[in-house]
Amino acid sequence: SLFNEWYPRDTSKKVRVSLHQRGTSGKHMGKPPYGYRCDPEDKDHWILNEDAAPIVKYIFDLTVSGKGPDAIARILEDQKVLTTKALYAQRKGKPMPERPYHWAGQSVAGILERMEYTGCTCNFKIYSKSYKLKQAYETNASILIKNSGTFLSIHEKPYLIGANTILHSFLTGFKKNLTT
Repeated sequence: SLFNEWYPRDTSKKVRVSLHQRGTSGKHMGKPPYGYRCDPEDKDHWILNEDAAPIVKYIFDLTVSGKGPDAIARILEDQKVLTTKALYAQRKGKPMPERPYHWAGQSVAGILERMEYTGCTCNFKIYSKSYKLKQAYETNASILIKNSGTFLSIHEKPYLIGANTILHSFLTGFKKNLTT
């Protein structure tokens, strides 16, 4: 019936408006990335995680020194550095994964691509066109809402952007090798 169609549409509009207001005000819209944790006194503020922040900094240092994501993953595995999942399990007292030191190059690349490590809040990275469609689409970088200086960065911004540029040169070279 018609009223059954209007109710979810109106509810969806209200939820989108409230989430948009929250995101544009500079509050985080998701969980903190690896290297950060929520402040116990203010859940909307992120602070550095003492266990993981040095590892993230080390990953960026290795990238700037010329290592690729797969090489960094092997180095972390050789040095017995706990993965994100293993560190979470250890902190929460849950059972450890089978291979707690097994880093994947994709995980390292994901860390290097995140803009949150510069100290800015990046909201609305993905969107859906309608409440009826469940597929998520990536937001254009020009539309992405970034609020700078909302929390402490792990490294200086130019250093992180340089590491991100090196990462993209590695990934572009990798894709060219696949096509030839």
